[in-house]
Amino acid sequence: MKLIGFKTIKPRKFSYKPMFYNQDSEEFVNRLHEATQGGNDPNSEVLRIKMQKSWKLREKQEKKRAGIRNLMIALFLIILLIYFIFFI
Repeated sequence: MKLIGFKTIKPRKFSYKPMFYNQDSEEFVNRLHEATQGGNDPNSEVLRIKMQKSWKLREKQEKKRAGIRNLMIALFLIILLIYFIFFI
């Protein structure tokens, strides 16, 4: 029989997360930090500018390809529509 107003206490869960040292991940984090902060390398700014230019060029090429692809799809649909109107 259960009495109203009384709750049984649930046991606390054990939550232990072991921590291990990984030298590779530590080096990766250090290199990532240097790359984002620029480090002491004077060429880092030049490299950043080159990367931005290449990304912009890649974006332009992708937009151009998408435009050509959309044009080809539209032409195909128009030709298909003309075929169905006149030949069927």
